[in-house]
Amino acid sequence: MTAASDTGSHLPPLLRALADPALHGLADDDVQVRETHASWVVLAGDRAWKVKKPIAFAFLDQRTPQRRRAACEAELELNRPLAPDLYLAVRGLVPGSEGSGGAGADRAPAITLADADHPDAAEYAVEMRRFDERETLAGLIADDALEARHLRAVAERLAEFHAQAPLAPPADAPHDAPAAAAAALERLNRNGEELIALLDEGGTADPPVGGSPAGAARAAPAHPRAGGSPAGAARAAPAHSPVVAAAAARSAVLAQLRASAAYAVGRAELLAERARAGKVREVHGDLRAEHVLPGPPVRLVDRLEFNRAWREVDVADELAFLAMDLTALGRPDAVAALLAAYRGAGGDPGDAGLLAFHAVYRAHVRAKVSLLRAAQERDDGEEEAAAAERERSAALLAVAERYAWRLRLPPALVVCGPSASGKSVLAAEIGRRAGVEPISSDRVRKRLAGVAPTERAGQAVYDEAMNARTYEALGRAAAEAVAAGEPAIVDATFRRRPDRDAFARGWEESRAAGAGTRAAVGASTAGAGTPAAAGASTAGAGAPAAEAVAYVELTASPELLRARARRRLDDPERVSDGTPELALAQLAAFEPLSEIAPARHHLLRADRPPAQLADALAAALDGLLAAPPSA
Repeated sequence: MTAASDTGSHLPPLLRALADPALHGLADDDVQVRETHASWVVLAGDRAWKVKKPIAFAFLDQRTPQRRRAACEAELELNRPLAPDLYLAVRGLVPGSEGSGGAGADRAPAITLADADHPDAAEYAVEMRRFDERETLAGLIADDALEARHLRAVAERLAEFHAQAPLAPPADAPHDAPAAAAAALERLNRNGEELIALLDEGGTADPPVGGSPAGAARAAPAHPRAGGSPAGAARAAPAHSPVVAAAAARSAVLAQLRASAAYAVGRAELLAERARAGKVREVHGDLRAEHVLPGPPVRLVDRLEFNRAWREVDVADELAFLAMDLTALGRPDAVAALLAAYRGAGGDPGDAGLLAFHAVYRAHVRAKVSLLRAAQERDDGEEEAAAAERERSAALLAVAERYAWRLRLPPALVVCGPSASGKSVLAAEIGRRAGVEPISSDRVRKRLAGVAPTERAGQAVYDEAMNARTYEALGRAAAEAVAAGEPAIVDATFRRRPDRDAFARGWEESRAAGAGTRAAVGASTAGAGTPAAAGASTAGAGAPAAEAVAYVELTASPELLRARARRRLDDPERVSDGTPELALAQLAAFEPLSEIAPARHHLLRADRPPAQLADALAAALDGLLAAPPSA
């Protein structure tokens, strides 16, 4: 929600009258006007008055007073159960003969706030008791005051609300896999096309990194007013121009849609099974951090009122919306605590893959809304506000990129190859996109040896015993990350079969220890409403290394390795001890990864920029994502 620049020019007369401090017996500074893409909200003293805008989008039509009144009444009915002390009534705005707010055609009429049934009501508003925005989850995050108790209270209320929410009818929640996949793809494509049309029309700020549009859910058409292909225009445009930014953002969105579509196809049976299990219910539909007051008591506001089908979603979708918003607000760490408390209260948000699938969609929805607001602000002559909305859209697309990578990544991804092949750079690029810190063998090895990261280590640090210790530690660290609900990215040469075997041993040790801990915790907390582990139900947690780990092997010519290793010697901050001679020796003695299943072994040529390598890997992983999991 954004603040209106004033209570004059671009606001309609009845709204300016509602925002007149004299109407409320207040001083000028005590009244504010806020805007969303679909409403105005007048904040006056201890009251908030929400007026629907006379707009029409592809998904919403509020052009007539009758439609706006119906929307107000639906909002009151749907939100009262979740915040009974805040939602008071629907009121009619009845214009009078006296004016205020200036002279002439722009003068705002005097109005009376009356019952909604008043025959002369010309507009309608939801009357609410005003709440302190600092007490929402968004406000607490802004004030650095969010605590575990807030997340726990919200999670418990959501689990209770979801358990009591009506089940969606089978027509809206398909129970068979083909229909579930078709419904998911239709939703992805519809929203994706609307988002891309807005990108083509108005652009965005600096875009997130993305991938090739090939194989996306469906190539969305350019907006009729876009004047041709944005990619073609980008070739003729200067770097960093709005056209380039829009084209790059479009490409990124298409790659994100490709990953989502692949998941919908490959996990169609899971989507159908959750519908059959009663996980698709009529829920809130717009569960953002600014709509949640953790209390006590917990209150949820601004439930989506204009489309029941958009409220009938998997409870995992609802949790993903809030998780996405927490991430966008800079608190991804809060997501694990929220999910753990929700599970502990009896809720079922699914695994990390399902959460990421829904989070990508929700980030796209919010990015689209920000671009709609940018267009409204631009049309009102508010260029600074429009730019801020475009920046917000770009930030949301970066969140979508993070979750798209978490969707496509296997539980653990090993980036391997000879020294100086660029594996650390590629691991860092993938980690940046996914929001994951890679686990580096150089750092783990030196930590085990008691050597500083940038200190040159002796030959003893690279003997057989230390190699085994290092790779076992890498395996344990990767398995622990996965068990905690995070993907693992491992950066090491993995050039010998004994190294890979040691990594698998470490993984299995951690897996066995984690299984024992989960069993013990589960037994001790049975019936206590406490999750067995924060990472429970995480895809890959507890799976053997052969099923959970994939390998990306970088291949390079001797000339490329020699040149890169020489350049690296001049970097005083380098962690690697690799030399040109070592890189060439590793290349010559590199043992093929013949024991790794072909589907889990990706070969990439190292002579390309890391962004291109990451894009190529994304396309390959998305192809695998579309295949149903093996029985």
